[in-house]
Amino acid sequence: MEPIFEKIEEQRRRAEAFAARVASLCAALEPYSAEVDAGGLELLLRSFRRRTEDFFRENRRFTLAVAGRVKAGKSTFLNTLLFGGREVLPRGLTPKTAVLTRMEYAEDASLTARFLTRAEWEELCRLAGSGMDTPQAQAAQETAARAGRFGTPLEECFAEGTRRIPLEETDGLEPLLNDYVGEGGRFAPAVNSLTLGLPLDSLRDLAVVDTPGLNDPVLSRTEQTRRCLETCDAIFFLSRCGSFLDRSDLDLLTAQLPQKGAAELVLAATQFDSALIDMLPGYPDLESAARDLRGALQE
Repeated sequence: MEPIFEKIEEQRRRAEAFAARVASLCAALEPYSAEVDAGGLELLLRSFRRRTEDFFRENRRFTLAVAGRVKAGKSTFLNTLLFGGREVLPRGLTPKTAVLTRMEYAEDASLTARFLTRAEWEELCRLAGSGMDTPQAQAAQETAARAGRFGTPLEECFAEGTRRIPLEETDGLEPLLNDYVGEGGRFAPAVNSLTLGLPLDSLRDLAVVDTPGLNDPVLSRTEQTRRCLETCDAIFFLSRCGSFLDRSDLDLLTAQLPQKGAAELVLAATQFDSALIDMLPGYPDLESAARDLRGALQE
């Protein structure tokens, strides 16, 4: 066996041994659950196993997540990164409908939608009818109302569970994406997550994850986003220049990003041109306004 493979195998054995020791400790504490709360230890074990399984997965790709509030420019960023600026991914998705979307390489292009289960939908409806004045309850009310307004075939979605749609080409993908994740999409209220398999050379060694915003009324989707971000290699967090890292951005960072897991976080200031236009009346020329705006952002 080559030295590098020996080292990887040794790391795998050490990880498995550590997980086994923690599992034994959890089992030993179980009879004392009334006196000792081992919930944190069990969460640690699940998180550790999830990360090690991802790390040692065969044919693992570098995973890049793109996070940020709605209208921060995520779709424009991804369209530029993956599609040469063509508007393949729809813009203007709202935090009430946007779901976790993964883009990865596939020989044959396809869209795969995973729907909410009946239990998840019933929980959303309970939240919608709870009368609570919270952002999550309001989002649940709006999601349930959209399902009725657009005739979402809920029983069909529950029965199907997962739907895979072959794609002839990526041009013209926007109407189909809007139907599954857009604000007015017929299936959007029932979608849990979406995967786009695309025959792009840029995705051969890279998987890209577009994350939803705050106020998701489906707790399983929120947890799914956190689990996904735990195993990402890098996260690009996009924030608009005109309100760079304001309170809403900090709330999203706190809610979504794992305390550990992602190797690198990159803060990206978007919509530089819009912020620059707002500054121009107070400057004699474009260059000086751009210089001061960059300086303010760097601070």
